[in-house]
Amino acid sequence: MNRRLYPRTYFENPLTADMNIYELNGERIDSNKIAVLIHDVSQGGICFSSNLSFPIGDDIPIVLKARLFSGITIFGKIAWKKQQNNCYYYGFEITSCALEYYHYCYRLQNQQGLLIS
Repeated sequence: MNRRLYPRTYFENPLTADMNIYELNGERIDSNKIAVLIHDVSQGGICFSSNLSFPIGDDIPIVLKARLFSGITIFGKIAWKKQQNNCYYYGFEITSCALEYYHYCYRLQNQQGLLIS
């Protein structure tokens, strides 16, 4: 059973994005930028990978800010993490973003034939 609310767009060659920790334990912080690879996107989330291990869980609230897709800023939180060899894959749940991100996803899905007329 597919529980996804939105169709995903997968990239044959992952996109590069810069992310940084925006908030930790309710406090606004400015961390260094971290290069990550974007494997797929949807209106609700992003799958990315990194060689860094980020914590997840309700007791460790972390919000990441990603600038990608021509400078669109996306806020969210890490929903899940899987380790494969020396790499970590993450599910990034979007909590806030610019309307342009949704337009970008729509165009990608339309190009890949994911939308039903």
